[in-house]
Amino acid sequence: GQGLGRREDGIAEAIRVKVKCDTAGVGHDAAEPFTFHWWDHVFNKAAANIAVEAGQDGISVKALSEQGGRISNKKPRKAGSSGSLLYGRFVK
Repeated sequence: GQGLGRREDGIAEAIRVKVKCDTAGVGHDAAEPFTFHWWDHVFNKAAANIAVEAGQDGISVKALSEQGGRISNKKPRKAGSSGSLLYGRFVK
């Protein structure tokens, strides 16, 4: 068919809206679970908590902190500031 307008070069069909079928939000990276190497972070956190000392009687290994850190395979997030509660009532 012919198009619309004076020169008949415009589109004759209506513009259709693209439907977003996924439930992810804006900025969501679907490949994040595959690109985030959580085992590196867990190993580095555990290795930073160990102190190895060499003395006359041999080598001693001890933990710097008895309190175990939170071990998770999720990406660490920023701690929410308690001072700013702009949308605090809406977010669970």
